[in-house]
Amino acid sequence: MLAVGADIRYGVYKVGGTHYVVAKERAESLGLTEAIDERVGQDLVGIHYEPLFEVPSVADATGKKWEVVTGEFVTTEDGTGIVHIAPIYGEDDYNLGQKEGTPMVPLLTANGTYNDAAPEILRGQFYRKAEAIIRESLEKRGLIGASGPYAHSYPHCYRCGARLIYNAVSSWFINVQGVKEQLLEENEHITWVPEHLQHGRFANIVSTAPDWTISRNRFWASPLPIWKNSSGDVTVVGSMDELRALTKKSGNTYHVMRHGQAESNLAGVTSAGPEVERAHTLTEKGREDVLQTAAELPPIDLIFVSPVTRTQETALLVAEKLGLSKDQIITDERIREVHTGTYDGKLISEYKKEFTNEAERFSKAIAGAETLNDVRRRMGDFIYEIEKTYTGKSVLIISHGDPLWMLDLLVKGEGPDRIEATRYLHTSQAALLDFVPLPRNDDYELDLHLPYIDEVSLVDEQGEALTRTSEVVDCWVESGSMPFAEYHYPVEHRAEFEKRTPGDFVSEYIAQTRTWFYYMHVMSTLLFGHRAFNNVVVTGTVLAKDGEKMSKSKGNYTDPMDIVDTYGADALRYYLMSSVVMQAEDVSFREEDLKEVQNKVVNILRNTLVFYELYVRDAPPPSRSSDHVLDRWIIARLDALQSEVEQGFDAFQTVRAT
Repeated sequence: MLAVGADIRYGVYKVGGTHYVVAKERAESLGLTEAIDERVGQDLVGIHYEPLFEVPSVADATGKKWEVVTGEFVTTEDGTGIVHIAPIYGEDDYNLGQKEGTPMVPLLTANGTYNDAAPEILRGQFYRKAEAIIRESLEKRGLIGASGPYAHSYPHCYRCGARLIYNAVSSWFINVQGVKEQLLEENEHITWVPEHLQHGRFANIVSTAPDWTISRNRFWASPLPIWKNSSGDVTVVGSMDELRALTKKSGNTYHVMRHGQAESNLAGVTSAGPEVERAHTLTEKGREDVLQTAAELPPIDLIFVSPVTRTQETALLVAEKLGLSKDQIITDERIREVHTGTYDGKLISEYKKEFTNEAERFSKAIAGAETLNDVRRRMGDFIYEIEKTYTGKSVLIISHGDPLWMLDLLVKGEGPDRIEATRYLHTSQAALLDFVPLPRNDDYELDLHLPYIDEVSLVDEQGEALTRTSEVVDCWVESGSMPFAEYHYPVEHRAEFEKRTPGDFVSEYIAQTRTWFYYMHVMSTLLFGHRAFNNVVVTGTVLAKDGEKMSKSKGNYTDPMDIVDTYGADALRYYLMSSVVMQAEDVSFREEDLKEVQNKVVNILRNTLVFYELYVRDAPPPSRSSDHVLDRWIIARLDALQSEVEQGFDAFQTVRAT
C-alpha cells in the first residue's frame, strides 16, 4: 500500500510526459514548482497503483493491495509525504496492514536474505546488499525521481552490535486483556512500599499492558509444549504423564530380571572382571529361585543378557523353562555388571567405604571403576537401541543389581537426589519395566529442552503424528511461575502451596514492576483468581560512587565480600536498609558512608555490649520497676523504640524501623 496523510495537501506536478503526486510542502525540495492540480490526502484514498516490482505471492493473495490508504503517522518532514507500506517490516506498517486487510507475505528469511517469494533478481541476496540491485533496477526503468544519502535509525543487537530489522513473526499470546479488570482489582489488596507505586506505575503498567507474547524464536530456552497435527489442530502437553501417553512407542513390552543367587552374593564380594566372575556361579538356591520366577513370567520373545557367568546361567534356565531356543538369547556387553576397578573380588562393604553415601557413586570415580552415571549411559544406549530395532516384542532383560537399578532410574526420570523413588531388585526377582522413549540428553538424563524434546515422536489419540511448534517459552513465563513452581505444584505439595498463596512478602528493584512483579501477578490471577503476593517492597538501584549503574564489564564496584570482610555484614545491612534505596530511589554507594554507619551505629552497640558484659556480674538483678527518674526514663525510651521498630517492620518501612 501507499499511505498518505488524510489532511495533508498534495499537488500534481507535470514534468515532461510524467505526472508526479507529492506533498506540497515537499515539492520545492524535490525540484517541483507549479502544481496543475491539488488534493487533500483523503481524496486520494482508493486509487490503485502499479507496484515497482511484480511479486507473484502478493498478486495471488487475497486482500487489499497496491492501493492508497491514510496513515496517522505520515508527515511532511522528509521524502515525498507518501509512505510505502510493507506490513511485515514495521510496527506502523503492520498495524495499518491489519486494519486495511492487506496480505501478509514474508519476503525475507530469518537470516536476512530474500526468500523465493521475492522478485527473482533478489532471491538469496542479503537485504543490505540487495539495495544496490534494487536501485539499479529502478534507475534502468526510469522510476527514481531523486536519490541521495539518508540518515536512518536502526535497532542494533546489544551483544554483537549487528544491525537488526523489524519482522513480524507468528507468536503465541496469553489473553491479558480478558483479565485486566481483575488484575486491577487484585492490586487494591496489595501493600506497596513505596505506596505511590500501587496506583501509579504498577496500575499504569497493568492498564496499558498488551496481550502477553509468551513465545520466542531462540535456540536455547524451555521449548513451547505445543504440538500440531497435519490439520493444524493443537495439543498442549501439560504434564509428564501426558507426555508419556502421547510419546510414540514401539509396542515392545519390557521385563527385567536380576540373576539368581550366586557365590559372590553369599561371600558379599564384587564380581565383574572375567578373572573373578567365572568362579561365582549360581548356588543351588539361586537355580531354584530362577526357575520359580521363570514360571511366573508371561510369554517372552527375546532374552537380552549380560555376558557374566551368573546371568548367562540364569538366562539358560529361564529359556528352558519358557521353551525358548538359544537363538532367542542375545548377549549384550552394555548390560554387564558394574566395574569396581581395583576392588573387583573384594568385599562390597570395603568398596562402599569409598563413598559417603549412595548419591556420591554417581560422580565419584575410583581407580579403574565405573560411576553410576557411566552405567546409566550404557544402559540407556542399550534400551533406546532395542526400542528402535524391534517392534511388538515381549523382551526380558537379565542383568545385575546396579545396572537394573540405573535402568529403573532412567525410566522414571530420576537422578541422584531421588534414588529413594527407584527400585532395586533382589536376586531372581523380575519386574515389568514401564519404558517410554522420553527425551534424554547424552548422559540419558531426562531432558525436556532443545534439541532433545524434538528427538521424540508424539502421536495423538488417533495415532496421527504430531509436530512441535518451533518456538520456545518467554523466560518470564518461568519467572512468573515461581510461586507455585518452587513447590512442583500441582504434581506435588498441593496443600503446602495452597496454604502459602498469596505469598506474604516479595522484594526486588524498581524495574521489576513491569517484569517479575507484573508477570507473577498476571500468572497467579489467571490460574488461581487472586494476586501472587500481599506485600511488596520495591528498591531503587545501588549505583557506583560516580552515579553510573554498577557493571561487571566496567568494573566500577567493590567486591561485596571485601566490603563484608572490612566492615561486617551488620554494617552493610544497616547502611542499605536505612537508605533511600529501600524507598525505590537510587543511591550511590559510598564506602565512607558505610564506614560512618560502622562507627556510629555498629561500634557503639558493640562497645555497649562489651561494657555490659564487663560489669554484669556485679549488677543487681534486672528489673523494670524503679523509683529513679533516670531508670524510668530509659525504660520508657526503650519501650518507645521497640514499638516504633516493630511498627516500621510490620509496615515494611525499613527506613523508619532503622
